[in-house]
Amino acid sequence: MLAVLALALNAGLPPRPLPPWYETAFQTQSCDHFNAYTAESCTFQQRYLMNATWWGGPGAPIIIYTAGEGSSVAGIFAYAGWVLVLAKELSALVIFAEMRFFGDSLPFGSPGSFLLRPDRLGLLSIDQALADFAHLLTTIRRTYSAEASPALALGGSLAGTLAFLMRAKYPAVVDAALASSAPVLGYPGLCDPYGWYRVATAAFERQVPGCPERVRSAFSSLLGATPAV
Repeated sequence: MLAVLALALNAGLPPRPLPPWYETAFQTQSCDHFNAYTAESCTFQQRYLMNATWWGGPGAPIIIYTAGEGSSVAGIFAYAGWVLVLAKELSALVIFAEMRFFGDSLPFGSPGSFLLRPDRLGLLSIDQALADFAHLLTTIRRTYSAEASPALALGGSLAGTLAFLMRAKYPAVVDAALASSAPVLGYPGLCDPYGWYRVATAAFERQVPGCPERVRSAFSSLLGATPAV
């Protein structure tokens, strides 16, 4: 599913202008954090936005928005005003981190990043994205002498799940997490991963009888007309 979204959302959309108080920066990341053979030889630039308008300096909090799927991190600020309100109240530094394979954070460029190979789209995973965020946050702390600054990871939907998992997997890097509307139990072994789809399908069937079958038929036609990569 993430791979399909990455392909759809990186379809040549024009960039959106950023407010002047955001600084755009890039962090060098390993394409594969868990493969010692390629950790240094294969790297890419992860884009992030930084807002230090209200930051109280080293020791004051750092907020990192663990962005999920989307056209780019540049679109996050449009609906993340509540993050800035929180930053103002906490005198916090704000980081909006772009998820790998989205926006400008393409490990192998475009279209090379979207080849259906284990060493390309196979690197679009939750574990790899979490490692990106952890490395970015650690680097920012070191760069700004902010090792003593507590970090709050936050986000909504998939970004919220990533924030929760950051706290769970990297407790030495992230001190707290705020997961808004996050399907944190939506994984095999924790709950039925297809339960939500069944509920949504039933709702569409009630409202427009025959709708789900038409959607299935349309997807079958699209897949049949799509050449193999």
